[in-house]
Amino acid sequence: LVFTRLEAPGWSSPRGAMVKAYLRYEQARAFGVIASPEACPVYADEKGKLVVTAALERLAVWDVRRGVEHQSLIPPARESGLVPAVTKIARAPNSSLVAAGAADGSIRLWNLEDGTSDVLLKGHKSEVTALRFNASGSLLVSGGKDTNVVIWDVVAEMGLCRLRGHKDQVTDAVFVEAAPNTSGSTTKTSASNGARLVTCGKDAAVRVWDLDTQHCAQTLAHFGAECWSLDVDPRNARLVVGTADERLHVFSVAGRGGDFGGDGFSENDDDAADGDENDETAVGKRRPGSEDETKARRERDAVSIAEASALLTPMGFVRRADRSRVSTVRFDERGTFLGVQTVGRAVEVYRCRDAREMSKRLKRRAKRRREKRKADKKTEHSDESEEEEGANVLDASDVVDLAAVVRTKSKTRGFAFAPRARLKKRPGVKVVLAVLTDANAVEEWEIAGADDGDGDDDGGSKELAEPTRARALEAAGHRADVRAAALSPNDATLVTCSHKGVKVWDPSSGSCARTIESGYGLCVVFAPGGRHVVVGTKGGALELFDVDAGAFLSGGVPDAHEGAVWGMASLPDGSGFVTASADKTVKFFEWTLAEVEENGDETNETTQSVFTRRELCVSHVKTLQMAEDVERER
Repeated sequence: LVFTRLEAPGWSSPRGAMVKAYLRYEQARAFGVIASPEACPVYADEKGKLVVTAALERLAVWDVRRGVEHQSLIPPARESGLVPAVTKIARAPNSSLVAAGAADGSIRLWNLEDGTSDVLLKGHKSEVTALRFNASGSLLVSGGKDTNVVIWDVVAEMGLCRLRGHKDQVTDAVFVEAAPNTSGSTTKTSASNGARLVTCGKDAAVRVWDLDTQHCAQTLAHFGAECWSLDVDPRNARLVVGTADERLHVFSVAGRGGDFGGDGFSENDDDAADGDENDETAVGKRRPGSEDETKARRERDAVSIAEASALLTPMGFVRRADRSRVSTVRFDERGTFLGVQTVGRAVEVYRCRDAREMSKRLKRRAKRRREKRKADKKTEHSDESEEEEGANVLDASDVVDLAAVVRTKSKTRGFAFAPRARLKKRPGVKVVLAVLTDANAVEEWEIAGADDGDGDDDGGSKELAEPTRARALEAAGHRADVRAAALSPNDATLVTCSHKGVKVWDPSSGSCARTIESGYGLCVVFAPGGRHVVVGTKGGALELFDVDAGAFLSGGVPDAHEGAVWGMASLPDGSGFVTASADKTVKFFEWTLAEVEENGDETNETTQSVFTRRELCVSHVKTLQMAEDVERER
């Protein structure tokens, strides 16, 4: 963080008395933030070259292949001077429009093409915790900690309705598009186009909303655990809900979850759609405001609510490999794979079986039941029709199967599937996903197809090979907490240290110039001239570095203290510095120059040139023994 000092001069009262002057500091900018852990990353283009992450109050657009920041989207300053942090990001399909939900409940719409933002939506009293566009990008749904769900018209830049029903924080929301009719278009003419909305929350409930009537038509509360994320496949045939326990619940959408092929819609749906279309035509001929029109509208609303009340049908659940709580559940672009990210260090990738595999599993199940019935004489008088009917019903284990698990060194905080276009130039690669970790990094993992083997008749859970980490966005920031920072005397260089190393920054641009490996740094101070720094480590060592060259110098003191070096301060005359340590001592050191020998190029086998140069080093002067642990020296 960089702070700017604002000096307020004293002013005179009517009687001429001076009022106390003060110095006020305000945050000017922040750098070194690759991705905040609150918001999942999203791919910014259809080619998968750019990734958008939340970087505190701004959005950062990264070039994944080059590992550099492509664009920085900074919101305009507010009158209060405080800009809330971004908590959720959503991108409209096939568009450059990105919505960013903030901690104060506001939503800002960004255009990635020119980096502008002219729309600010305010509809929540607290943090935005759910954000999603519909398939066309014309509608946006947001949910917050205030338990409210708000539907926004993106084109009109206004809110359409507010849905209340959840008893706790809304954790996720998704639009379920209406079934198309035989001509390929939907039958509704409202802003929602006949779509339903499915939301989940920490109140352990999943709710289905009819947007035409703004009514909660279906409530599912049998989970027994908090619901944290949900998603529907691109065919709008199956919906998956992730909960706080180890179960992953699968639902059939409008009876299409058990369909084996085609577009996932039954003939009955088409007939019903045709009937609705005929009704719309008949109503259009009626006189506006007539009793017949009012009656017809009520009938349509009743039918719409009735259809929404039976939207989701449970298909059972599968037990996940990772027992940690689910954080994010998402299908890929084609619905071939399902990603489940937990609060631990894993992202599970499930393969969604196709119609042929599911049909084969049902046939094998029916065959096993027939063989078992023949072998068991006690079941001769059992109802065979019921058994056959049970054998022909799909459950959750028939739909999804665990194929691979991405395991990171740090805890995961979100993920996003790369667009399918990204895989065209990667032969053999089946899945590419960007994983956000709490170590201020975004890692991109690739999962290739496994070698063709015997396979199994169930579709095989070993179809994917072991995931590999392809690249990462991590060079522009620290992987752990920043323990100390120091500015050079001319304010041209900033040095920060953590337990993963020392980084040198350009404060004017906020770019990381270089990274130097070091111990667990707790404090840092510049030497006179601003070219060298000395770092006090947790192990008690004093490490000396050449900032310009990014090199470690041998002039430090490896055993300066027996405990952690908590703080350092330069002497007023610049001749040295003082250290304070956990070993109950305060030590004084001075800057000195030492001659260092270097071997030159060999002129022949027996003769070698030797050069000497002078190098900065640190020498101990005296020690003060203290009665207690010295935490910080000022």
